[in-house]
Amino acid sequence: MTFLSSLQSFFFSRQTASGFGFMRAAWALVVFVFFLFQWKNVSLYYSDTGIITPDTAHEIFRSTYWFTVFSFVQSPEAVWNLYLFFLGALFLMMLGIFPRLTTVISVLLLFSFHERNTLILGGGDTLLRNIGFILMIAPSIDAFSVKRWMMQKMSFTKTKSLLPPLTMPQWPYRLLLWQMIVLYGTSLWYKLLGSMWIRGTAVQVTLHHPFFVRFNPSHLNFLMPLAPLIDWLSLLFEVLWIFLLFPRWLTDLLPPQLPRFPLKRILLIAGLFFHGGILILMDAGSFSLAIFVAYLGLLREDDIEWITSVFPHLKKLPERTMRSVFKK
Repeated sequence: MTFLSSLQSFFFSRQTASGFGFMRAAWALVVFVFFLFQWKNVSLYYSDTGIITPDTAHEIFRSTYWFTVFSFVQSPEAVWNLYLFFLGALFLMMLGIFPRLTTVISVLLLFSFHERNTLILGGGDTLLRNIGFILMIAPSIDAFSVKRWMMQKMSFTKTKSLLPPLTMPQWPYRLLLWQMIVLYGTSLWYKLLGSMWIRGTAVQVTLHHPFFVRFNPSHLNFLMPLAPLIDWLSLLFEVLWIFLLFPRWLTDLLPPQLPRFPLKRILLIAGLFFHGGILILMDAGSFSLAIFVAYLGLLREDDIEWITSVFPHLKKLPERTMRSVFKK
């Protein structure tokens, strides 16, 4: 195989679009919920009568390359109308009604809202913007959408059979995977710049910080003996993501006596526990949910087949649902 054909296969060979379909719906749901909780503070956060006026914005944010629709929408009434329009676009995107159009609108409006007031943002919001951009440019995001359901209905009505599974080229998956490797790699880098994670005291300090922890810190003292181990496992977890940069064929060079294991799948499962613990114990904004949204986009055919082997009732659920709905 020539270099060009290998490059072509690396970026443009087909894979299932199910993961990105799940990710589209989950992204819209997470953004919808977090913005819905802002409804009492919409004018305060984003209008010209709020905490940041047009006259002071240039002193707080960058004055060049500042692109947001709020340069033109400033009054509380106009901001509220745009906010409601944004929620409507997110709802349609989640359902998959005109998925391409509603995705583009939702992502661009998210960028505008975030650009208008960066003081209330966190790391999860940055990840949501990155995921949204990938969704906006990725082809075949129609999986698990009303649009796809209508196409299946037409196919079943005419031929009594369902359409084949939707596929997409590899490059959006590669782009998302690279984003996750960069995320965990930079997180590891900043952890190693200090000494708390290496000494095993970072989790202890965090779980006793009244600003982040969800519970009375004294109620979490039973976790303290495990805190150093959790610190070191967290570092190992982030180190292993870097190994996803190595191609699979390199494993063929290892001695056959060594076991082979699906590293990405193990990391996704470990990430569910890692970020799930953060979500339960700490108030870290949208970060954990944004991570879970990205994990959905990393699911490929082999991952979905493994999930359906563990939960066999899921394998025939889409087809049974379609046939039960369309049988008339």
